[in-house]
Amino acid sequence: DSIVVRKAALRDIKQLCDIYLGQPQQVRRWFHPLPFNRTRLKITFLLMLISEKTIFITKKTIPKLGFILLAAADTDKSQIVGFWYVRLTRKEAGGLIANVGIITKVGERGRGVGFKMYSSGIKYSRAVGITKFRVRTNTDNSATNALVKRLRYRLIGVTRDEYWEGKYEEMLNWELDL
Repeated sequence: DSIVVRKAALRDIKQLCDIYLGQPQQVRRWFHPLPFNRTRLKITFLLMLISEKTIFITKKTIPKLGFILLAAADTDKSQIVGFWYVRLTRKEAGGLIANVGIITKVGERGRGVGFKMYSSGIKYSRAVGITKFRVRTNTDNSATNALVKRLRYRLIGVTRDEYWEGKYEEMLNWELDL
């Protein structure tokens, strides 16, 4: 298989931005509650990369500053085909809790890229001390809801939250013990 998952690097930021901005608006809506432009994305990815370098310090002091950013590279095509991030959200008894996000380049879905990123991401996350992932998905995001079920997340609740452009939507709250 030509897909290799690795830590993202500065040289990847342009491709990561292209992947996100190349998604249909519906996918971007599912991925993040705020619309991003290229400049905001570049800054966000840069901050994630910097944060990852200090994660072993921040996880003890200010967990919300901790990120892990992985890139899925297709070695045959010499390009990034997806990215996965973990954002520490808090400490709880027994370990660190993190939010997870994943996106695959248009045209690359169905190749197992997302599953590979999750598998690799779990290894990186455990090494940092993360014991639980929490994910929120839109009720109408059938692909991601199917993936989290396949990955053995359990549904822990449904909320109605302000989401994309100030609209209220039903969100499914999922949890996975690592």
